[in-house]
Amino acid sequence: MASRPSVSTPSPRPGRNRIVPGVVLLLLVVAGVWAVQRRNATAAGNAGRAITAEATLVTTAKVARQDVPFYAEGLGRVHALNTVLVRSQVDGQIIQIAFKEGQEVRAGDLLVQIDPRSYEAAVEQNAAKRAQDQAQLDSARKILANDTALLAKGMIDQQTFDVQQAATRQAEALLRADEAAAAEAKL
Repeated sequence: MASRPSVSTPSPRPGRNRIVPGVVLLLLVVAGVWAVQRRNATAAGNAGRAITAEATLVTTAKVARQDVPFYAEGLGRVHALNTVLVRSQVDGQIIQIAFKEGQEVRAGDLLVQIDPRSYEAAVEQNAAKRAQDQAQLDSARKILANDTALLAKGMIDQQTFDVQQAATRQAEALLRADEAAAAEAKL
């Protein structure tokens, strides 16, 4: 077997490995010192200009006794000592406001007047519906009275009589509902 000849590579000089980083470090230090000195010189020049720009003019005045207004500026909230929540019981167009802002009011005082025409119309509609249902009830009662006599004579069957009885009860219930709606509309 033949052996390979050994090839040696030349190694870099040992002193050169230490000089390059030292030179780079020295350049960085010099650049840093120069930047700090330049910044300090610029800040000193600007400070001199700022002092002259912010100078305040001072004047004199005669001594006098008087109230001095005090204005506090800042963020915050102002809360009233007493507040009132006004909730309407009805809806409608306002035709008159009976108080002024800041005026003291008591329970029961008139605050706002709302147009009553829509409520008057609702009362009239309920009255008309009640009259209609009353007429239907009167008719159902008459038919029931006739059917009672006819059932006793055997001229109609029980089912027809029961249907008429239910129709009469339904008309009575409608009349009670109309009376309740009329009472609510008058509130």
